[in-house]
Amino acid sequence: MTIGTILAVPQISRNISIHLRQHDLTQCVRVSQAWHNTLTPHLWSLVKGFNIRHFQSSEARAALLKNGHFIRVLKTSSHEFLTYLGPSCENLTMFDFSGSFPLEGHEDGYVISTDGPSPEQPQQHQNDSGENNSDQQQHMTQQQQKLGVMASFLLQNKNLTTLSFRRRVDSSRYIDRLLTDYQILERLPNLKDLTLSSKTLHSSALVIILRYGQKLERLVLKIRQVDWQIRFSNQEMAAILRETAAQPWKLRDLLLGPALGLDIAMVVKAAGASLQWLRLERLSLHEARELSQVVRDHCPNLEHLLIMTDNQIDKNGLMLLLDATAPTQPRQQNKALIKQHDPSPLNKPDPLALESPRTSGLTNFQGHALVLPDFLIHRLFGNHYATLEILDLSRCQGIRSETLQQILCRCPNLRVVDMASEHLTLETKDIVYGQPWVCHKLKILRVEIASSPPPYGDIAPLLLTYNGEHDTEHATQENTEMELQRRVLAQIGTLSRMEELRIGGPNGRSMDLTLGGGGLEQLSGLKLMRTLNVRNMGHKVGQQELEWMVEHWPMVRCFMFDDYNVDMIDMERVRALQRAKRQGVYIV
Repeated sequence: MTIGTILAVPQISRNISIHLRQHDLTQCVRVSQAWHNTLTPHLWSLVKGFNIRHFQSSEARAALLKNGHFIRVLKTSSHEFLTYLGPSCENLTMFDFSGSFPLEGHEDGYVISTDGPSPEQPQQHQNDSGENNSDQQQHMTQQQQKLGVMASFLLQNKNLTTLSFRRRVDSSRYIDRLLTDYQILERLPNLKDLTLSSKTLHSSALVIILRYGQKLERLVLKIRQVDWQIRFSNQEMAAILRETAAQPWKLRDLLLGPALGLDIAMVVKAAGASLQWLRLERLSLHEARELSQVVRDHCPNLEHLLIMTDNQIDKNGLMLLLDATAPTQPRQQNKALIKQHDPSPLNKPDPLALESPRTSGLTNFQGHALVLPDFLIHRLFGNHYATLEILDLSRCQGIRSETLQQILCRCPNLRVVDMASEHLTLETKDIVYGQPWVCHKLKILRVEIASSPPPYGDIAPLLLTYNGEHDTEHATQENTEMELQRRVLAQIGTLSRMEELRIGGPNGRSMDLTLGGGGLEQLSGLKLMRTLNVRNMGHKVGQQELEWMVEHWPMVRCFMFDDYNVDMIDMERVRALQRAKRQGVYIV
């Protein structure tokens, strides 16, 4: 199916996200011209990426210049493509350059046009000492042209709010010169979001970033090494930050790599009360001690913490930092924002959120490669159970099933929980014999659940006949495990706001979602369910199960099963899948 065929249906074209990488832009432009009144603005505002080698025709270039003002988001890896656009992208707000940095090596297959826009460039010194020097000078001139094309494109788009440079071939001088020679931070007045990924960065460029940090709302520095040709002491860096702190910072999201050589606490202190997201790599105990005090004294609104590590993080340092983000004072609900909220069914104001005022504290925690024993979990989250909303433990290890169950029983504001990991398993017996879950706001749940036998002596009370009497005659291990599964699914079925459910488990001990097992019926209350992802299921899903899901979950859009959990040879099931697809349901 071609892009033109897809865009010919207005109902589809208004809801499709187009990522152009290997498609011919000429065809897309012709379609947009044919549907100029309805599709062109939407089409060009959805353009995400381009491959310049497919756009060599004069018609495509002319279309770029004509429709460039529709582009809001642009991701590219070619300088040549920027020469085609020139100043036509007057409404561009986000630019992501993921190509190779030209000061180290060539961009194979690309020829930079010499008739493109060229900003004022530093003068090149002529060298006539020999043929080799001449070739080298020509090569440097060509590289300088590429840098000039980039600077010209950026400075002609004054509406840019998001700027990102992602590394392919490392070169610090490329970013350095954009920041120092061309002063893009000073000359882009609307810039709010800056992401720089490179192997090295010059210290002078780092100082420029810090000097203009107060204008940014999001700063991501993924730098492996800082070239400290100009060495700044902590006192000098503190003076620079105090100078910028004369005006309040707007920085809300901060990510710092491990090799910046900066006093992290000093930067966090400068951001102060505006900081809401803090993401760090390889936090040491010394840094955590300093940072914890700064967070406690200067960052009252910090809500989101992401720790990225390679198992070298100091647990005491992590506890100090989390203790610093403990609840301190009530936070007032912004009723004006609630009134202006999107009135769609999935975005209505949350009535549970208005029951009592929330207290400030950590709402988002994501652990990468963390080994978290049980005693550490309670010390980490003991002060944050009431405020946690997003919890990602999918890359953690060492957490027992009982502890995972206690988290779900103590965090009433959880909206997203990701525990899907081969190292983390939630046992059915811990759910059934534990306290009821209180996370009734949960929308996304990803968890590995393993079917397990109940504790010895508790088999009979699980099995009840229809008249309410104990059934000890059929108290077998198989029946009790099925009853445990039904009760676990009944617990999940109480989460009426669930939109995405991922249930996995070890082979041979996973959940049974067939109608015959009686567990699937427990999920009938999940009316907002959109995505069901089941792995390692004990029985195959058949025609009846699929029809039941489509009937009871009116908003479901996607089912994901393992191949061996679906009997694709059954023709009745094939027809059921076809009927489901006609309702917009996709089977993966």
